Amino acid sequence: MSDELPQGWCNALLFDICRPKQWQTVATKDLINEGYPVYGANGRIGFYHSFNHEEPTILVTCRGATCGVLNLTDGRAWVTGNAMALDNLDEGVVALKYAYYALKNRGFADVVTGSAQPQITRESLRVVELPLAPLAEQRRIVAKLETLLGRVDACQQRLANIPVRLKRFRQSVAAAACSGRLTADWALRSRAPTTVTKAFRSFVFQTFKTGRLAWMTALDFPPRNRIGTSPSRKAIC
Repeated sequence: MSDELPQGWCNALLFDICRPKQWQTVATKDLINEGYPVYGANGRIGFYHSFNHEEPTILVTCRGATCGVLNLTDGRAWVTGNAMALDNLDEGVVALKYAYYALKNRGFADVVTGSAQPQITRESLRVVELPLAPLAEQRRIVAKLETLLGRVDACQQRLANIPVRLKRFRQSVAAAACSGRLTADWALRSRAPTTVTKAFRSFVFQTFKTGRLAWMTALDFPPRNRIGTSPSRKAIC
């Protein structure tokens, strides 16, 4: 597999770059409203008065239906036994966020055991390996990846807003239709032949005569109730 990697890359076993460990679980009744964040199987679950990790750490969900899901702590935090903490990451060899994205890309489906209660054990993680780029390239990869993922998130947010905007548009169209605004232009056009005044007939005659007939729209005609009948073709010409 090493031969398939770019020059300067190598494969490394997970146990060669960190020490996976499950920590003591905090009972739900012991969680408090503020303090240090507590991470369980699916991310933050509350707060606690103490912490067992000082630095950001990669966590692998190791129990339940979401086995293999990754989370990243934000510094001082308490990690429970429902997540496998990848402690003591050798950051002289691998950058934290590169390891996070590389493991997320790899997945853990092949190391999940159990059917009624899926789990990932420390021993099952011994076969996990990930491709390592040179450290400087790892940082470039993370920077580029986060830029692209930021654009994806922005696109996803815009797409999520489309149903709301469509609903508002439908409501606006319905309101315009029920108030007569939707067909206002049609109504003006339908009244146009019967709303021409003497002054307008004179204007048309003069412009027609000089060859400077202007382009008119329905909005250039006065309201119907201001004049009587429509002119004949003979009167205009």
